[in-house]
Amino acid sequence: MDSGKPLDQALIFRTWLPLAASWLNMLLHTERATRESVADGGRVFIRYGDLLDDWTKAVMYTGEQLGLQHILHAKSERIRDAHRFVDPGLRRVSGSLDDLGLPKRLHELVADTWTELNKLADEGGDTPEVHEALDQLRETYVDLYAASVKEKAAAGAPPPAPSRPAPQRPDANVPDSRAS
Repeated sequence: MDSGKPLDQALIFRTWLPLAASWLNMLLHTERATRESVADGGRVFIRYGDLLDDWTKAVMYTGEQLGLQHILHAKSERIRDAHRFVDPGLRRVSGSLDDLGLPKRLHELVADTWTELNKLADEGGDTPEVHEALDQLRETYVDLYAASVKEKAAAGAPPPAPSRPAPQRPDANVPDSRAS
């Protein structure tokens, strides 16, 4: 991503900023929505790099954790098909978060979220402590989003398109897994 040229700030605000905000929204809310399945052993996190480095190990681990018989008892032809499909060269992003030139608070929020989400892929990493950290990050994201909408409205910009629901807090549709 380093072309030697400074990034165009207008491009950052049109492209990278909305993508970073969308990434936060999607991952923080998806993580929370799938959390209930932890009690049944119903979710597994795999790092993309681990999948590309040794897809068979990552997929077998997923199959074992979730009891997926079609993976655990896959026929050799299916394994060869998958091997032909998974391309270790699919590492499309070569830049770093620092290369994006995001506003400081959004940059910190993306970095902290990435750190916490990566803990979920560690053996035994899907813990209440990580859930709490992700809940706090989700609340921070919702606050940042609300402040952004308010700032844009004050500047005379139209509100966000209604086709995408605004982030909500608290998430009334997802039961709190900490409740007894």
